Amino acid sequence: MEKRFMDSQIKGVSTGTTILAVTFNGGVIIGSDSRASIGGYYVSSKTINKLIQVHDRIFCCIAGSLADAQAVTKAAKFQISFHSIQMESPPLVKATASVLRELCYNNKEELQAGFITAGWDRKKGPQVYTVGPGRYVTQSAVHHRRIRQHIHLRLRRRQIQT
Repeated sequence: MEKRFMDSQIKGVSTGTTILAVTFNGGVIIGSDSRASIGGYYVSSKTINKLIQVHDRIFCCIAGSLADAQAVTKAAKFQISFHSIQMESPPLVKATASVLRELCYNNKEELQAGFITAGWDRKKGPQVYTVGPGRYVTQSAVHHRRIRQHIHLRLRRRQIQT
């Protein structure tokens, strides 16, 4: 199996998930592939939506275990909607990323998922955050994630203190 994995890298065969988010003056661009694979070698579906709307102007790009990611985003949607009603204003993108961070950290032993949270708010405009499996949130103008067996970030980033 190790040789097969190395051969796929040499030949340039794509395995895993790719999600991307980029900020520009007017907003955020997000994207992903639409394949769902089992074990990295078998494509089980070619039409999976990996871009989830969490609030009016905030989206999550999901990668890793689809079931885990969907459960976390569903819980985040509920918490963000509740927070928005309490505050009587739309949620901040950073607050949404923080909610996802807490959900991921509190369930870190069970989760196999990663997220990019992207959106626009009145306070800071367009923003992109990566929420990792640990207790960190990073911000950058460009985020790109490639998922194989473990989550790897391939981008320049700066640590955000939240």
